[in-house]
Amino acid sequence: MKKIKLYLHSHFDFFKECFVDGWSLIEDGAYREEFFILPDGFYIDLVDGDPAIIEREDGGDMIRDIITLNGRPYIATAGYNLALEMTTEKEPAQEITEIREKLEMKKVEFAAELGIPIRTLEDWESGNRVPPVYLVKLIRFWAENK
Repeated sequence: MKKIKLYLHSHFDFFKECFVDGWSLIEDGAYREEFFILPDGFYIDLVDGDPAIIEREDGGDMIRDIITLNGRPYIATAGYNLALEMTTEKEPAQEITEIREKLEMKKVEFAAELGIPIRTLEDWESGNRVPPVYLVKLIRFWAENK
């Protein structure tokens, strides 16, 4: 499993006569960045100086486009679009532990603040259970604005 960073850009679509968002591997002009899991069978390489997603195929590797449907990034492959799964930069267990330690809170205090059982927090921090990505992001947002 490899993590990749994608960047969200806004551009004017002259056909639709409005601004639309699109995910890309290129950072310039982006207003948001997120981490996603690159599925097996794909890798990133430079093509004409820009990063591109390449699919490994028996007949030769193929360059694939990133398309955006309903705000979500997909890899456009031959015959279907493959949704990319969002993740965090660090492993959730490490991220949750770092947030708690940065706030200088004991596990009991942190769990109480989040309104979750202490056992759930212990399972997250030990890696026995993995919290959903959106929850890790909400906890990070809460901690940054506390």
